[in-house]
Amino acid sequence: MKKQALASLLVLCGCLAACSQPAADSSASSSAPPSSSVAASSSTPPAASSSSASTFSYNITDVSFSEEVDWEDALYSDESYSFALPADWLLLGSGTQGTAEVYQFVAPNYQDTEFPSNVAVEVHGATHFFDSKEGLGERETQESFFAYIESVPISSTRTDITYSVWEATDRFIYILEYTIAREDISAHQTAYYVIGFDAPVIVYATDFSDASSPDVNEVARHIALTFGVA
Repeated sequence: MKKQALASLLVLCGCLAACSQPAADSSASSSAPPSSSVAASSSTPPAASSSSASTFSYNITDVSFSEEVDWEDALYSDESYSFALPADWLLLGSGTQGTAEVYQFVAPNYQDTEFPSNVAVEVHGATHFFDSKEGLGERETQESFFAYIESVPISSTRTDITYSVWEATDRFIYILEYTIAREDISAHQTAYYVIGFDAPVIVYATDFSDASSPDVNEVARHIALTFGVA
């Protein structure tokens, strides 16, 4: 139902508001790649019908990607959820960040560069997936979501922002793409918001143009597409 879909979005926004800044830093002295999440001070997210949705005008693009991959898959899982990623990719680190569990993955040759491209999976305790997509394809819903995300303050500077929506086989994935800069380090980052779970699931692809293989966005999209709860 449409109300259920909107409720899922508001839960996502509410959990994002409660989430603290990530511990990983992109300063030159850090050996680990930064995984910058969208964090905020506590605030109440707007409903889809609120005036904030009409305050902004977004050029939202409908996109489509192949759901097939050309690498050997491996399943990463714990007691609550699982997702697929390339079998030779490595778990660089994991831990708790605010209300979320965060997992950071890199290609096996990540030590070849000071700041390797990486994929981070941020899970806020998702326990159920709603199979209804009603309302998630409507621009009003999408604009409300992106309006809230844009209102969230972060510690880095974002530029060249684009918005898109991917309607995959069984889920919607809202996509925020931008260039992110912190001090003297910059990267291209894409946040994939997997919509439909009863708690936020966000996959970040951070690209430092190091020719990571497979491409971090392909890996992130595959994780977003295969994420499931036990």
